[in-house]
Amino acid sequence: MTNILKLSTALASGVAAVSMSSALASDTVLRGFVGATFGGEATLEAEYSGVSVSYDVDLDTGFVVGGAFGVDFGDFTVDGEIGYRSTALDGSYAYDEDVALVSALANGWYELGLTENLELYAGGGVGVAAGIVDDVDSSLGFAFQAGGGARFIVGPGMDIGVGYRYFNASNVLDDEGVSVDYTDSTVLAEVRFKF
Repeated sequence: MTNILKLSTALASGVAAVSMSSALASDTVLRGFVGATFGGEATLEAEYSGVSVSYDVDLDTGFVVGGAFGVDFGDFTVDGEIGYRSTALDGSYAYDEDVALVSALANGWYELGLTENLELYAGGGVGVAAGIVDDVDSSLGFAFQAGGGARFIVGPGMDIGVGYRYFNASNVLDDEGVSVDYTDSTVLAEVRFKF
């Protein structure tokens, strides 16, 4: 619960910074997204008798959902994002159960208009993430993502898009000296509003 509180505080700080910047921008942006995670891997690391041991576990296909609030400066958008992703360990390790992560990231996206209604974007962000597994201690670790996609303007102040993200988080679980790093790829669909 403490780590979730820290995540909420980090996100609130990011949103406050974005809100203060909005006076300099033409549009405030609200974005929601949902997607499928694939190619995920959890790396479990521990030290026994002074010897470091690392064990990789594949992750099942999962899902991610989240939202972001930010500011559009024209060709560049800055936003604060919170996300929730869920999957399961696909292996014989003791944690044969669902794994969830909550993340808070500060992102920057560069946008390139191809036509009046179509644009490409690319960028990424950094922040923190915490894992959620029953009976396992959560740990707040560094997280980052990178990716891009395309958006299509469907009406005044509204666009829809598709995109790809590579996501990585370190030390999101810590159970009796065993730390867990997490990585996945995501294909997502999003809707964005400008006001």
